[in-house]
Amino acid sequence: MWTGSKAVNDIRGHPAADDILCEVARCVREGLRSYDVVVRFGGDEFVCSLAGQDTTGAEQRFEQISAQLAEGPNGPTFTVGVAERRADESLDELIIRADAAMLNARRA
Repeated sequence: MWTGSKAVNDIRGHPAADDILCEVARCVREGLRSYDVVVRFGGDEFVCSLAGQDTTGAEQRFEQISAQLAEGPNGPTFTVGVAERRADESLDELIIRADAAMLNARRA
């Protein structure tokens, strides 16, 4: 979700990138509801489950979180891919679609 981790790692080192990653995680956690789920998926990617939230609401929520992060001292940015789970869809299929949505958003 967070973009720029490689650049920070290369320029300022892994501890600095870890600090920024922790800040992104904190802001995401604070910006979601208490019953939403946030897990680190790997590297600088997170998967969030927003039960009962439609894609428009999820996108708006993450836009607010992104704006809050941009005001912070490190100003990290992140890209979000939103996908709503289909009735007969596996979790793996959902994550693949969300990842594809994130890549499309990053290209835009």
